[in-house]
Amino acid sequence: MAYPTTTSSALSAMGYIFDKDYVVKKRGETITLQWFHTDSKPSEQDITDIVNDVTPLPSGKTYTQSQELAHVEIDGIKMATDLQSQAAFSNMMILLNEAGMADGDMVAIKDCFGVSHPLTVSQFRANAVSYGLFCYQAFHAE
Repeated sequence: MAYPTTTSSALSAMGYIFDKDYVVKKRGETITLQWFHTDSKPSEQDITDIVNDVTPLPSGKTYTQSQELAHVEIDGIKMATDLQSQAAFSNMMILLNEAGMADGDMVAIKDCFGVSHPLTVSQFRANAVSYGLFCYQAFHAE
């Protein structure tokens, strides 16, 4: 058995920090794990079990669940909640306001999976308020 190519992302999902707790190196087809953390070094089997969702992460989630993009679903549209997505959403709101678009005009937004959703400006504004409140609450919950 050898360390899987997803070793680095598995360790990150476990809460370990690259360059502080570990370094994963690949030479040809061989992947090595240099371990700096005080916890015992996970074996190839430990990492494989995590990547294959056999062993849960400390958070209780599976590895597959931990790789999903953080999002909120509003009116059937899954909107990413990372800072870049929040900024893009705000910029679109500013653009709509500056352009003076009417409430009945149509716009389109892409969800976090790249699927386009047509909305009226009025629907977009309502969704923007719900999205903003969700992100605000999530920020203060941390």
